Amino acid sequence: MVLFTDQNRKELKRRFRKDLKKEILFSLFTTNPSLLTIPGRECPDCPRAQELLEEICGLSPKIHLKIHNYFDALEARRQYAIDKIPAIVTESEGANRLVFYGIPQGYQFPVFLDGMERMSRDVRSLTNTTRKGFSKIDRLVTLRIFVSSNSIAAASVAKLAQAAALESHLISAEIIDINGFPELRRAYNVSTVPKTIINDIVHIDGMISEGLLLEKVLASGIRSTETVEQRFKQ
Repeated sequence: MVLFTDQNRKELKRRFRKDLKKEILFSLFTTNPSLLTIPGRECPDCPRAQELLEEICGLSPKIHLKIHNYFDALEARRQYAIDKIPAIVTESEGANRLVFYGIPQGYQFPVFLDGMERMSRDVRSLTNTTRKGFSKIDRLVTLRIFVSSNSIAAASVAKLAQAAALESHLISAEIIDINGFPELRRAYNVSTVPKTIINDIVHIDGMISEGLLLEKVLASGIRSTETVEQRFKQ
């Protein structure tokens, strides 16, 4: 299957030559192709996710791909805290990792590339106020952003979550394409996208501003007895 036109490839090659500085590693958690269908191991999106990453890797010598068989790579699953497939972990030296569950397509594809490029260039996009606030957190905060490929609003929130994760190693961002995981739609009561879930406790439906994200992350990410307001004023 051809995912990019020749013009697409030319534009992406030019973009990657300009924007990529540090090496990028994609770790794809998938399942091996098989003629037999094993109950509980189906992954209809896995082949397309791998094909997309292979196409991207072919456009720059700075982008690399490592493939893990989800059902065999127990240590890698623990290392990256991966619990479903397809899962794409994006890494670069010195940067926090980003995780995407599903296929980054539609409006999510530019967000996926933006996160990779910002990671490679060590570029930050948040305001100084937000960056100062995130520097105050002292325990892990997990952001789960439920998205769909055809939602511009979901792409905006996913981009914000990625920026937060790139700002602090104590912030973990997982972008989840809800269409590939219908069981999660039920488990997390996702009726619309975007939906932001913080530490599996705080649920926010719809758009979320940078200021609101900062407020909710600080409320979840400060362990001490100080209030968020006291810590933030220091």
